Amino acid sequence: MKKLLALALALVLALASLSALALGMTFTHPEVGEPMTIGYVNDMPFFKIYGFTYYQIVDPQTPYRGLLTNPAEPDFAKMPDLDTAINAMLDSAEGKDGGVPPLVFVTTGALESYQAYLEELSREDKVKALKLLNGFGGAEGYAELASIPGFEEEDFSEFSDNYVEFTVRIGEELYNYRVMQFYVEEKDFHEYYFERYNFIEVDGVWRLLRLTKEYADVTAEREAYVHGLTGYSLETAYDNNHDALMDLVWGDSLENALGIEGAEEENGQVVIKDGTVFRIPAKITFQFEDGLNRVEYVFNNELSFYAAFISLYNRYADPVMVMKNGDMTWSNNDTFLHLIYDKNAPSLVVVSEGEVEESF
Repeated sequence: MKKLLALALALVLALASLSALALGMTFTHPEVGEPMTIGYVNDMPFFKIYGFTYYQIVDPQTPYRGLLTNPAEPDFAKMPDLDTAINAMLDSAEGKDGGVPPLVFVTTGALESYQAYLEELSREDKVKALKLLNGFGGAEGYAELASIPGFEEEDFSEFSDNYVEFTVRIGEELYNYRVMQFYVEEKDFHEYYFERYNFIEVDGVWRLLRLTKEYADVTAEREAYVHGLTGYSLETAYDNNHDALMDLVWGDSLENALGIEGAEEENGQVVIKDGTVFRIPAKITFQFEDGLNRVEYVFNNELSFYAAFISLYNRYADPVMVMKNGDMTWSNNDTFLHLIYDKNAPSLVVVSEGEVEESF
């Protein structure tokens, strides 16, 4: 009987946790300063501003443009490969998937000027060009664009010279990571948004990990750093880390951390009992091993978790992982961020890439 009662209690607690994530919650974000509503669809978050959806991670249980993606627990063998994902997207753009009418799909950012060339290509050449333009062929891949009609006279040396190998961490493994972003306009529905297709390389095969939508006017294209997107340098990512590290950098000394207002030394660590990050109240703990290597923020309540998610999204774009328990992670080439869901005391752990722990 005791075992049955214990099992029933565990089930109730589990269901309570899931329902907390599934319900919509409206609050005024401390940084944005606007009323925002956050909710979940099959464990994937979305948020709204003034009732209008601004950002969503596509439902993992419903095909989108013919693709099932956004797994909470990645099964690499089931994740669409790069060619499958691009062809499914192009089929949808041309109205071939039987869903929406033809769309306007436009490359963005550093690649926007090549849209006219792409529109003139055959499907085979278009797929090849999209892969090469987005860095999936490596630095040397840009030279291959000269073999595609319309690209023969273009100079891609800036892309090849400034090519970045983006990586993210999932568990204990590092994966190569690249993102394709498109501006989408639905002609008949008068909707426009940005779609991002986020890929990791697994055993030499690029697999679609994350598919997201960001509703915005084309003139308000995201200016924040998008890890994995061609045209961004890692310096921008490191600049974003200044907020997460309270203007410190990895390897900084304990003495430098003590210079932050309210900082106190405790057992070789630096603690700020009444601090803030992203304007969210938190207890902050800095840890050191050959310099600063870990920062932990413990928040006061559940609303802080949702506020932190939006603040991290604003700086780092799409989370790499979104887990069934609500936890989320972001990762760039030198920093790993783990947002931990806890109804009463959620937390954010920011770790130097060289110090990522197995528990993450």
